Amino acid sequence: MQKTRFDSNFKSLHLADELYCEVLKLKLPYYLKDQIRRSSSSVVLNLVEGNAQRTKRAKRRFYQIAYASAKETQGVLILANSKVGLHKQADKLGAYLYKLIESLS
Repeated sequence: MQKTRFDSNFKSLHLADELYCEVLKLKLPYYLKDQIRRSSSSVVLNLVEGNAQRTKRAKRRFYQIAYASAKETQGVLILANSKVGLHKQADKLGAYLYKLIESLS
């Protein structure tokens, strides 16, 4: 686990950032590399933006978008036949995001 680049105790954000850093290292065909970079960065950005929202409803909306982007990232990992470790990391992130969304219900 690498040192986080964010100054907070927001575990989902730290996991998303770690996954983003790992997917940047993958050797993939251009079309998959581009897609996974966009989807994994979307997770980080939507978590940051959602965290800045004032209402639970607004936070939940951004966290749901982050969750969908995390699922998209998982899909690219499957298509790319990537390392099992990355799949586990993405699964863990998905679980954290799911719990985060449910906590705002």
